[in-house]
Amino acid sequence: MAQFNIKVISVEPGQVKKYKLVEVTYKDLDKDKIASRKIMEFVGSYKTLKDAAAGEVYTITSEKDDNDYWVWNSAVKADGAVVGKTEGPNGASAPEAGGGVARSVPKTTYATSEERAAVQANINRSAAVARAIEFLEAQNAGGFPLADVLKVAKEIDRYISGKDPVQGLIDMQNDIPD
Repeated sequence: MAQFNIKVISVEPGQVKKYKLVEVTYKDLDKDKIASRKIMEFVGSYKTLKDAAAGEVYTITSEKDDNDYWVWNSAVKADGAVVGKTEGPNGASAPEAGGGVARSVPKTTYATSEERAAVQANINRSAAVARAIEFLEAQNAGGFPLADVLKVAKEIDRYISGKDPVQGLIDMQNDIPD
């Protein structure tokens, strides 16, 4: 799902086969770009944008449909009022906006650097366990206890991450008040 702000330049009604549509020419305020979009009557934002006037600012909420196309599910006038009834996919009503100014809030789905580091550490630990099992199998023809696997895995993980536990304690900041 994505949200962005547009300023309407013009709205032209039209028809394709038996379906009504409006062609909205707009300026994308977030990208500072002029573009045009055809909105069919069965799309949630149609009822709002068919009555839009030049110069009005709207917050558009769009989402990819099953065919991987971006669909404008709702349009909210920038003063916070919902113009007309907007419907989302499957006829669900879009939430009505309260007072205030509608703003586009970027929502990222990318992992933070801390999350990426944690995932990488887990991958390294998993690989270390696999290598420890291989190492112990090569050393012994018989079975071996789990404690031995974990001990060898920790050594391999320390080597991979370059972390020396003693040096980690030495480098630690003193958090004990004087």
